[in-house]
Amino acid sequence: ASSWESLDGLRFRFSMRQRLDNKLVAEYEGKAEYASALALGTASLRKPNEKEVKLPPGVLFPSAYMQALLDTARKGQRNLARQVFDGTSESDYYQVISSIGPGTTVRAASRAGDVSKNPPQHDSVTIATSGLTWWPVQVSYYGLEKNEGLPEFEMAFKLYDNGVSTDLTLDYGAFALFATLQRIEAYKRPKC
Repeated sequence: ASSWESLDGLRFRFSMRQRLDNKLVAEYEGKAEYASALALGTASLRKPNEKEVKLPPGVLFPSAYMQALLDTARKGQRNLARQVFDGTSESDYYQVISSIGPGTTVRAASRAGDVSKNPPQHDSVTIATSGLTWWPVQVSYYGLEKNEGLPEFEMAFKLYDNGVSTDLTLDYGAFALFATLQRIEAYKRPKC
């Protein structure tokens, strides 16, 4: 998967391929944009089929949602519910509900005996997260057209104050995946 989102949150491009046994089973590609923050938006999908989706004002793209999640955690609030368009499924957009646990640091968690069972981190991950507050987060994605009350999928992870996420669990109901952040490569800011 790859995507790009404008800093103002008004434009989004995405491309995603799903494979099973090395065979392509799904492909999503397109773009979405708003003329302004209060305007209706439009998502134009090229794959799997050409389709146009109208986005009500306030539907966020993924990076904007993560920023809202981080802002909510920093304020000490415990829940965030917003609509999110990510372009990675047949759903037009999702109702996304997040629960945020109390913030802590690696040092405080270690003193409390809540140490990670993961393999040791690469130095780049340790440097990027050292001394920062992090929050345990649970994010549930609900399809708008489904009314049975169960999310299509859920994610759980540690969200650090600088936006880095570690210890990701993706739960699709029938199976779950666990991922750890292996390395961070920071690019030097261009001089412009």
